[in-house]
Amino acid sequence: DDMLNNVIDSSTVKDDQSTNYPWLEYNSENIEEVSRSFTSTAELYGKTIIMEKHLPEWQKSILSIENNGLAGGVKYIVRGIFFKFAEDVKMSPGNWIYGKEKRDDESSIKALSHEIKSLSKLWDLRSEEQ
Repeated sequence: DDMLNNVIDSSTVKDDQSTNYPWLEYNSENIEEVSRSFTSTAELYGKTIIMEKHLPEWQKSILSIENNGLAGGVKYIVRGIFFKFAEDVKMSPGNWIYGKEKRDDESSIKALSHEIKSLSKLWDLRSEEQ
């Protein structure tokens, strides 16, 4: 918690205009360093998103992105990393995207799992072409 408080400054996170993302510029010499940087950054902000899940949006240090679809849950982009917090979304009273009459987060998680598998396959195909 102390580490999160020291690193996360709401003005930095909420206004993420920086383009200094070391994982976007890599070569064979620095791939290990890039991997470590990406992993530590993703873990830090992923933990923050989870820890702040119960807070109202206005109190969160990482704000969700708007107008990017409802299915699959809440989306975030922090330091050039896309996060998706899988949960069912209420469309209207008694009407959920996955659960129909009641919330069904498990189905939302399954859908996200399929998205990840599909992206992995696409990445594999791209890697084979190069």
